[in-house]
Amino acid sequence: MTASAMIDTISIKHATCSLQEHRLIELGATFKTGRRNPMWYLKPADASGLPRITISKTPDAIYHVYAECSIPRLLYGHNARLPDNEGDVRHGVEMIGAYVQANLNTDIDVKSVKIAKLHLTRDYQLGDAADNAVLELYDRRLRHFPKRILASEGYANTLYFNGASKRRNCVICIYPKHSEVLAKKGPLDALEAALGNLRIEYRANNLTGLKALCNRFSVKDVDELLTRSLNNRVFQSLENDLHFPRNIDDRPSALTKLLAIYPPTRAQRLFGFCEMRRIKGDAELITTDRERRNFNAARRDCERAGVWLNLRET
Repeated sequence: MTASAMIDTISIKHATCSLQEHRLIELGATFKTGRRNPMWYLKPADASGLPRITISKTPDAIYHVYAECSIPRLLYGHNARLPDNEGDVRHGVEMIGAYVQANLNTDIDVKSVKIAKLHLTRDYQLGDAADNAVLELYDRRLRHFPKRILASEGYANTLYFNGASKRRNCVICIYPKHSEVLAKKGPLDALEAALGNLRIEYRANNLTGLKALCNRFSVKDVDELLTRSLNNRVFQSLENDLHFPRNIDDRPSALTKLLAIYPPTRAQRLFGFCEMRRIKGDAELITTDRERRNFNAARRDCERAGVWLNLRET
């Protein structure tokens, strides 16, 4: 098993007094009155991969600028491939700062910006086992993340730890990356990069979450948040708690289980049925009485092979 690790989403924060509000109007920023301060939102075109900018103006006329972006999407055009090293991560942060500076006409010192959000990410190359690994990990427990939920995101099963809590300061997210890219009709290079990968993300979603991350892993320097050393410590802790990947590597894929008890042609047909159910969901496969009968017959065959899961029962 191989793994690649670094960072996916990041949000940087910069404070300035020199922002010109008429510039925001020219850019088409959306203005809203927040609970405390006026807010502006500047979103790039869909699928462009450029940073999303949020601006908050405090009563003392300080503008707090937040720029959020997926670093791999900014660098490579998709986030199925993670940055290769710390240098690529820092280059991505510099690109975010340059984008904000060019659009808002304000000077930004990238070395002095604060990190407001961080998704530490690791891809595990599990091959066929990636699609079913989420189900195997469902019964595991994580320290500091007591609540867990298994959700169907339309493309695959996704496992969240603390995803259902009221305050999602820190959330662990686990899902098969190839299924997500396939459902979103990603480019060919993204599909190739995501093939067989199980993605695990440690999401520190706000300043409170970042503080908890720093306290938990003894991070004293902000620059350490962007290092591979921290990533290794975080995921080593998660792997120990999940007993991962020891309980995943030897787990046979759905197709392997089907081939063990059915002829190849029938196994392929049932495997295709499982993929259709995973992508489209049950409702679209039982619109007529005939489809319902075929669905129930395929379900019984899949249950016999041990490749069926009813999320409501789980």
